[in-house]
Amino acid sequence: MSGLGAAASQLADHPGLRTTPHPCAGLAVAGFVGAYVLIATELVHRPAAPLGGAAAMVVIGATDAHAAFFVEDTAADWNAVFLLLGMMIIVGVLKQTGLSEYVAIWRPSGRAEVRSRSW
Repeated sequence: MSGLGAAASQLADHPGLRTTPHPCAGLAVAGFVGAYVLIATELVHRPAAPLGGAAAMVVIGATDAHAAFFVEDTAADWNAVFLLLGMMIIVGVLKQTGLSEYVAIWRPSGRAEVRSRSW
C-alpha cells in the first residue's frame, strides 16, 4: 500500500481512535450550536455562552478536566493561549496611551499635506 491507503490503514490501527461516536457526541454538538445561537442572538453576554457550554461538556461527561487541560492530543494549546493573553495585555496598555489614535492621524514627513500656495 502506498499513499492514502497506507495512511488510512495506519489511522485505523491507532489504539486511541474510536470507530463509534462517543455517547455524548450529539449532546456536545447541541451544546456547541446552542452556544453559537446564544452569542448570535445576544441573549447572554459573549463570554458567558462559551463558559456555559464548556461547563455543560463537563457535566454531560463529554470531557473531563484532565483531557481538557493536560492531554497533549486533546488539550488546550498553552503556547497559543499565552500568546493571545500577552497580545491582549499589550493592546490594553497601548489603548490607554492613545498610541492607536496617534498612528491613525500621523503622516510621514515625506507625505505632507499639499496646500495651495499663492505666490
